[in-house]
Amino acid sequence: PETVALFHALSCSPKPHQEAVEALASQILSYEAKNLGTNRVLILLQALKSLHPEIPMPTLLKHVEQGILSIAPNEIDPVRLATAASYLAAVGASKEAFDAVSRLVQSRAPNLFDRNSARIILSSFAESGYEEDPVMDFLFRIARGRAALKVN
Repeated sequence: PETVALFHALSCSPKPHQEAVEALASQILSYEAKNLGTNRVLILLQALKSLHPEIPMPTLLKHVEQGILSIAPNEIDPVRLATAASYLAAVGASKEAFDAVSRLVQSRAPNLFDRNSARIILSSFAESGYEEDPVMDFLFRIARGRAALKVN
């Protein structure tokens, strides 16, 4: 936990020292991704966004993406999902990570999403080239202020 906080703090400095960033990243990689938890995943995504593209960290990004896969739907609210999607788009995350976000979004009730969260997730998916993801229709309806459930 302290390593994640230190990594985040270092990433926010104007000129992070690459060797220190890499040393902390290697410590974080020693933690099992599934045990990172929602808060640490979001903190690490924010740190990776701050470092990107000056200090790319593809191995750590992959590890954090694995952490996303272990987040249960009841552990993350729509606003934090929007934040995660935005960070994933900023760092060029994998399709697998976006698929995990898509599953998390679709597992939540539509009335839990506000328009802004829906729009952020939509733009993150579009920015990353995933306009065909099934979550798009679900979110378009919310973003337009209509019920997210299809009416036959």
